[in-house]
Order: sequence, then structure tokens, then C-alpha cells
Amino acid sequence: MFTRLHDTNKATIFTVLVLLMALVAALVIRVFGITSGFIAAALYMFTPAEAALIMLLIVTREGFSREGWKTLGLHRLGLNVWWMAFLAALLVSLLATAIVWATRSLRSWCPKTVSADASSASSYRLSCSRSRWSWERRSDGEAICFPSS
Repeated sequence: MFTRLHDTNKATIFTVLVLLMALVAALVIRVFGITSGFIAAALYMFTPAEAALIMLLIVTREGFSREGWKTLGLHRLGLNVWWMAFLAALLVSLLATAIVWATRSLRSWCPKTVSADASSASSYRLSCSRSRWSWERRSDGEAICFPSS
């Protein structure tokens, strides 16, 4: 389709394509009432790969040659730099987890149906203790769960 695009134009088209495909995936999930978390996540996660294939095979037609696939880095494994990818992912995950736990922003509001009845409160307390969550009752009677420290 477009054989002479600059890299910035390709990147812009790719980004817009991924965002539009993610929007379509969200609409499909909502319209068809997909309740499976695995299927919904798969629809979202495969949109960048699908957009890359569309870009290579339809938009730029670079995917029909060996050189076109080399732009993705698919011609060699590059095992000598994998450690950087693993380290970067690990550091970002650790930093995000530390921020969430330090600010105690990971909170889950319990339903208002938890009553002061001893039997339901004890069963609720048991379910919280199994999952390493603590709970307390606020002054308005609502129960709040938060991670135990």
C-alpha cells in the first residue's frame, strides 16, 4: 500500500492502529458480554502483534521480504541482551509494588452486606485472614479491607 514511509510515520500509524484495535476489542468485550478474564485479556494483549502483522503485510508490504522481518529483529535471538529485558521488568515490578505497599493505596472496599452479626463477621474475618488481608469497620458501619503489613 505505502512503500515509502519514514519510520516516524510508520510508528504513528502503528500507534493509532493499536489504539483503535484496543478500542474495538473493548467494544467487542462489552457488546458480547465476555466474562472470561482470560479471553478478555487475550483480546487486548494480542492487539499489538496483530497491528504489527497488519503493518508488515498490508500497510507497508515489507513483510513479503526477508529484510522486512529483520526490522523487527526476528532474524536472531539476541540472547546476550535478554538479561536487560528481564532486569528492567523486574525493577519496574519491584518499584511499583514498593510504591503501592508504602502508600497503602491498595485497598478494597468490602460490600455493605457485611453486618455486625457475629457469625458473618467471623466468617468474613476468616476469609480475610486466609488471604493476608486485614479488615476494620469504619464509623459509618462499612467494612474496609487492606493488605496486612
